Amino acid sequence: MEYLHSLAQQSFIHQDLKSSNILLSNDFRANVSELGLVKLVPDGGKSIMAPVAGTFGYVTPKYASNYLFSLYTYIYEYICI
Repeated sequence: MEYLHSLAQQSFIHQDLKSSNILLSNDFRANVSELGLVKLVPDGGKSIMAPVAGTFGYVTPKYASNYLFSLYTYIYEYICI
């Protein structure tokens, strides 16, 4: 997730991070799947305004109320996993 959000040339936000969307390869390397809700982040941005999307129970209350998806939303989703 760190790679998608900050290390890649273009930053992405995955709006539906959950355990069933994290797959392990034969060498136990994590791969993120289900990229249908991925949004591009503007250059230099750390968050985006986006309609609420994702799986109930993994969406932060803050994101559900103000539509701001940021790195902190990942922290909440990661804790849920």
